Amino acid sequence: MLESQSTISDYSKYGKYTVDDTLTLKIPNCILTLTKISANKYRYSKDSDSNTTELLTTEKSILEIELAPILPITLPSKKSKYIMFNFNDKIYVDANSKSNIYVQFPLEIGLFIIGSNDSRRLLDSFTLDPENSRFGLYGNPDNGIFCNHFDVKTESSGKIQSIPYRQGILKITMHNPLDHEIVVGTLVFLVSNHTMYYVNNSTHVDDLTFTIKQDAGMNSFAKISSVPLECQNGWSVSPQISDKTDTPFVMCEGFD
Repeated sequence: MLESQSTISDYSKYGKYTVDDTLTLKIPNCILTLTKISANKYRYSKDSDSNTTELLTTEKSILEIELAPILPITLPSKKSKYIMFNFNDKIYVDANSKSNIYVQFPLEIGLFIIGSNDSRRLLDSFTLDPENSRFGLYGNPDNGIFCNHFDVKTESSGKIQSIPYRQGILKITMHNPLDHEIVVGTLVFLVSNHTMYYVNNSTHVDDLTFTIKQDAGMNSFAKISSVPLECQNGWSVSPQISDKTDTPFVMCEGFD
């Protein structure tokens, strides 16, 4: 396979590209080629396990594209804006405390056409871990939430690394204001509220807060909110592929 014969430096970096006559981009296990056929017409081909060829008509005389990490919600099909994380090791949060954990955030790769007014149109998306692209249900079968499901490892320090083309970094702040310890094994959140950021082949995603609450009946639930990052020098914002909402998500069907 292409990936086993190459190092990361052999692959194309995230970013914007201009197609003059022919542009070839290489990512692990996949080669993308865009070729100019005539004025405003191009051919796009993907050499991978699932080969693709498509003819493109552009509104600009010169084709500009962007290769960028995107939220993992388009494969195997775009059916949910929610993500469910099952932690390989459960997280214990002491009473009246706050702690940070870090996870390697799964990602997909998007190829975008840059249109007039700097708009973006998703041309293609792909993942290097198709076996991890699956769905799960949070809650009961009648009215539960259909989610993109991932098993993830956690770290208690910031030493976790972004894995090029596969995973970015997500920081989660867990706040337990109750007078007893809580155990968290599952996390569900509205991932469409998050933005991704990239430089070269590294990726970060907006932070997440997980706050425990109790209702009048002393039943515990969790309020989940995204926390936007400041785009650092040299970093770029990935195109958004889903609408955002200001409403936090509430886990009321358990989180252990």
